[in-house]
Amino acid sequence: MDFAGQADFIRQQCQRFNVAYIGIDTTGLGTGVFQLVKQFRPDAVGFQYSPEVKTRLVLKALDVIHNGRLQFDASHNDIAASFLAIKKTTTASGRAITFAAGVGRNQPRRSGVGNHARPIQRTAGGGHRG
Repeated sequence: MDFAGQADFIRQQCQRFNVAYIGIDTTGLGTGVFQLVKQFRPDAVGFQYSPEVKTRLVLKALDVIHNGRLQFDASHNDIAASFLAIKKTTTASGRAITFAAGVGRNQPRRSGVGNHARPIQRTAGGGHRG
C-alpha cells in the first residue's frame, strides 16, 4: 500500500474509533505516511526506532493491555496476532535486549504481550460490548 493509502486507512480508523495517540515510525518509509497523517492529525508523533524506543513501546503496550485499556473490534484478528508475534531478543551485538516481531515460520510467536487484549464486538444497535 502506498503512503496515501496508509494515511487514508489511518484517517478511517480515527473516524471510527476514539484514537487518543498516533505514533508513526519515521525511520524509513514511514516518513511519507507521517507527513500525510500530520495534515489531519497534527498531534501525531513521529519517532525513529532504536532498541530503547522499541523497549519503551513494548512496555507501554504491556501497561495498556494489562490494565484493560486496549479494545478493538473482534473482527480485527490481525491486531491480536501482531501483538502475539512480538518476542524478546537481543540486538545484533548481543549487548542489549530488544523486541522483534517474528516473521519466519519457525520463530516463537508467543510473548504474553497480547494475552490481556480484549476484542470488542459490535452489537445490533451499533454499540460495543467487550
